Amino acid sequence: MPWPSDGRSCCECFHGGFGSAFQNDNTDRTGGGHARPARNLNRHPQPHRRRPEAGHRREKIYDNLDRSRALQAYLLAIPIVNQAGMRESLRRFGPINTTNVIWESLVDPKTVELTANDNTIYSFIWVDTRKGPLVVEVPPMVLGAIDDFWYRWISDIGITGPDKGKGGKYLILPPGYTGEIPKGYFVVRPKTYGNWMPFRSFLVDGSPKPGVESVKKNLKPSRAQPQSSFSPGSTGPGGKPWR
Repeated sequence: MPWPSDGRSCCECFHGGFGSAFQNDNTDRTGGGHARPARNLNRHPQPHRRRPEAGHRREKIYDNLDRSRALQAYLLAIPIVNQAGMRESLRRFGPINTTNVIWESLVDPKTVELTANDNTIYSFIWVDTRKGPLVVEVPPMVLGAIDDFWYRWISDIGITGPDKGKGGKYLILPPGYTGEIPKGYFVVRPKTYGNWMPFRSFLVDGSPKPGVESVKKNLKPSRAQPQSSFSPGSTGPGGKPWR
């Protein structure tokens, strides 16, 4: 479609010219820039009644917009559907906030995982802050991130994160949290309660054992207490260690 040469905006050209593309006729420029009237999506036109030609072209334009927006809604929902599936899968291994799903023996051809490497020790954790802030002590020399329920990146952890590969305590706050925030934590503020924390540790001389042992030794959860009773040494949810 050529650029408009008669002073109209691109938006007007789109609305006016796109309908003609369906009919191979660029003589009609109806509907340019005007708001679309409300539609009754349940109505069915009578077969014996023929709509005016201009109105018919206009309906085709709006039908195309409806389909485009439906496709956009579907595509935008894929990340959250993926995260819901991730949460459900991790729950099968144990309770959220206390379970680390770790590939101790690395992935194999039976592993269903997108772009997984067979020389990396993966750890997948689902964290939920509905009951309040959560602290996760990350092991040294890992590489990972925290993504919210919409699969949006929130923070790096490990080598590329604020702990610079030395490990540290990450304070994950619930949306809208306004309580006290003590010092000594890497503060993360997701916009959703449910969040995915994946990270990888590495082989040492070709062996996954040192990396696995480091994760099991250093990865620690704790349910942070709100306001003044916030304690770095608080126990994990229900006093349970990572599974």
